[in-house]
Amino acid sequence: IPCIASFVLNQSDQILIFVFVSLKMVAYYGNYTLIATRISQLFATALDSMGAGVGNLIAEGDKKKINRVFWELISVRYWVAGILCFGLYTCIEPFITVWLGKEYILSHVVLILLLVNIFITQTRGTVDMFISGYGLYSDTWAPIVEVSINIITTVIAAYFYGIAGILLGKIISMMVIVVLWKPFFLFKKGMSLSVWSYWKVIFAHLICVACSFLSTNLLANIVKQNINPNESILSIFLYAISIILPYTVIYSILMYILTPGFKCLIHRLFNILKK
Repeated sequence: IPCIASFVLNQSDQILIFVFVSLKMVAYYGNYTLIATRISQLFATALDSMGAGVGNLIAEGDKKKINRVFWELISVRYWVAGILCFGLYTCIEPFITVWLGKEYILSHVVLILLLVNIFITQTRGTVDMFISGYGLYSDTWAPIVEVSINIITTVIAAYFYGIAGILLGKIISMMVIVVLWKPFFLFKKGMSLSVWSYWKVIFAHLICVACSFLSTNLLANIVKQNINPNESILSIFLYAISIILPYTVIYSILMYILTPGFKCLIHRLFNILKK
């Protein structure tokens, strides 16, 4: 069942676009997913390797240490996902313009929905790791519900909104199961803590992302007056450096101030380097 759910959620986009939109739009959408998926997979592979010791950590039974590592891993994923999504948001359209031409650019709404999907996919990993570490496999109904919600919402939304509707259907299904249910399941059955303690910290992470996006996006408008990212690969590179570096600095500072996991992680890394 999980394999079927994974196929429906991750591999059916092109089929649905062909059915509800057109064959031409399959190619246009494929350009976006080719770039975004390959880059996000690189980060996902590195982050997933961190979960190798989660089972041993849980077996030790030290709840304080388990909570500390959990929030550190959450912060790492949100930090990476925030930088990744901002980088794609600012650079993927200029790259496609230089690579293929301006006529291959899709609606900006499609880009935003695609990035929301990537953000959820990147940040879900820690909860999934700890669910596996605790051996919580009783919610066998969850993939069925996720697929059912995805099919129903996608068919309805795709009819009215095309590609944006297909992405919206996927996001709604993940919001219900991945974003809402999985953390509740982990905290209730595994960590034996109130799920509100989870959401309070997650909201702090989301505030960091939102504030960093908004502040740096204003800077992007200023940078565009001097560097046109649609001219060449070099201009894209210079534009990316000029925007992503300030974003990373602002985002890191906010994460350090507002999220305990990121602060703890920075102190841990500093102590390792000091030794």
